[in-house]
Amino acid sequence: MDSISDDLFKHIALSVALPEIFYSFRVYSKDNFESEIVNSYSYEEISLNNFKIDKLHFDKIVKMYNLFSQEGNVKISFKELIERMKNKHFENVDNFVKVVYDLIIDNYIIFSEVYNEENYVSINLERFVVEGKFDWEKFGEVVSIVTIILDNLLTTYFVPTPSRQINLNFIGLEKINLNENEIKKLNEYIHFYTIKTSMDLAKQRGKNTLPISLDFEKTNEFNWNVLISEVKMNGLRNEILFSIKRIEIVEVESELMEPEHEMDYYFSRPKKLKTIDDEDLAPVIKGMKGAKEMCPVCFSYNVTYEAGVMCCNDCGWSACSLC
Repeated sequence: MDSISDDLFKHIALSVALPEIFYSFRVYSKDNFESEIVNSYSYEEISLNNFKIDKLHFDKIVKMYNLFSQEGNVKISFKELIERMKNKHFENVDNFVKVVYDLIIDNYIIFSEVYNEENYVSINLERFVVEGKFDWEKFGEVVSIVTIILDNLLTTYFVPTPSRQINLNFIGLEKINLNENEIKKLNEYIHFYTIKTSMDLAKQRGKNTLPISLDFEKTNEFNWNVLISEVKMNGLRNEILFSIKRIEIVEVESELMEPEHEMDYYFSRPKKLKTIDDEDLAPVIKGMKGAKEMCPVCFSYNVTYEAGVMCCNDCGWSACSLC
C-alpha cells in the first residue's frame, strides 16, 4: 500500500469518527445547554489515534460544534473541547478511528463510488470466509460497526434527513458458497445487528419513531422477543434499508485507462460500475460523466469534469483520467 492510499484511508476513518466526539459523555447532553456559537477559530494541530486532523476536518469540527450547540446538546465550550482533544480525553474516539481504519485496510469494508453522502460504504462478504467457513461472529460485529458509521456520516455531512435513513450495502455474495439456509441466516444476522445497534444508538443519541419490518424467517439464533421489547421501549435511531449487490468492473471508453493502484478502487475515476441486484440480476449502468462525484481529499461534491480532468472547486484537488 502506498502512502497516498494510506493517507486517504486515514482521512476517511477520521471523517467517520468525528461525530463520536460530540456524542461522547464528556460533550453530549440531552439537557438543552446554552452553548456558544463559534464564528471563527484558528486551526490548531491535533490528532486522533496519532492521525493528524487537517484543516478540512477541523472545519467540520467547528461546524458540528455549532450544530450541536444550536440543538442544546453541548455542555462544554469550544475552547475546552479542543483542549480535551489535545489532552487525549477521547480514548473511545481514538479506538473507533483505529477500528474503522483497520476494517478498510483489511478489506472488510469498501468505500467506493459515492452517490450519497451517507451510503458510500459496502461490506465485503467475501472477506468473512476463513478456511472455507463463514465467520458469523465477525460478520455481526462489522454490521454493527457499519451501522454506527452510517449514522455518523449523516452527522458528518449534515444530511437533512429527519428519518436518518441508512442503507447497508453488501457485495460479493456470488463469490461465497452459502446454501439456502445460510442465506436466510445472513438475512437474519443483518436484521438483528442493525436493529440492535440502532436501538442502542437511540438510547444514547435520540430516537426516531419508525416502524420496523420483521417479516422474514427467524431462527432460535437470537432472542427476538427481548429485542422487540427493547425497541418498543427505546425506539430506533435509524430507518434501515438493505441492498445485497454484485459489483463488476466493465470496460468503457477506450481513451480511459484502468486504475494503477488500490487507491483508485476507492474513488474510481476511469471505470463504470455495473451493479446487478441479486433479486432480479437486472444490470444497471452507472456512468461516471455527469454522476454525482466526490472529491477524495475534502469529500466535497463541488467537482467539475472537463476535457478528461476532474477538479474540486473547494480544495483545488485535480486528477487527469486520460493521462
